[in-house]
Amino acid sequence: MPLSISKKFKFFIYFLIFVFVSTIFNYDLVNYKSEFFLLKNVKIFGANKNLENKINEKIQPFLNQSIINIKKNDFEIIFENFNFLDSYSVFKKYPSSIHIKIKYTTPIATTITNGKKFYLGSNGNLINISEEIDYSNLPVIFGKFDPKNFLKLNDLLISNDFKVSSVTEYYYFSSGRWDIKTKDDNLIKLPSKDIANTIILMKRIIKNNNFKKKIIDLRVPNQVIININE
Repeated sequence: MPLSISKKFKFFIYFLIFVFVSTIFNYDLVNYKSEFFLLKNVKIFGANKNLENKINEKIQPFLNQSIINIKKNDFEIIFENFNFLDSYSVFKKYPSSIHIKIKYTTPIATTITNGKKFYLGSNGNLINISEEIDYSNLPVIFGKFDPKNFLKLNDLLISNDFKVSSVTEYYYFSSGRWDIKTKDDNLIKLPSKDIANTIILMKRIIKNNNFKKKIIDLRVPNQVIININE
């Protein structure tokens, strides 16, 4: 049986009311979700107060913005100038917080470049000397060297159980080789090639002899020259 005009009219009115109410409800829901996921809190772990303040300053524009829209690239821009960091991790804590974990690089040596003093971090970066860093016990690197080259040498020394803490000075030469000076005033001259095997030999020589104030020349393959350094 066909619907009467009055029933059709009522159905149309109910339909309009349903559409209107649904639209309002969806609008309120979207607004609620939008406000629910706004960034309100940032917690930073592992940073000193100075760095924490710098990070908070750079992250200010993201506060009260949707946490969903904050991307990895945003933090790469924030941290790109902090070359004294080994790593950082960012965790979104929904609905409205972000946690940042900081790990500083380890200072392993100091050096002077263009008359300015830097320390070399384990991340391979030359970093401005800061009063916050105690570098008094760090060895000094002389010469125009590539940080990656030094890190390779440092890794070889450590992997062969050589006490890098006993080193006071490193000297780099344009020929591509290194000299190492120790706290016992021994000067060890390394070759430019086959450094790994030379370090093994160097460790064996030092272990089996009570060396002090000696020059141990290992530059020539299959040859060891030891001179008294007085």
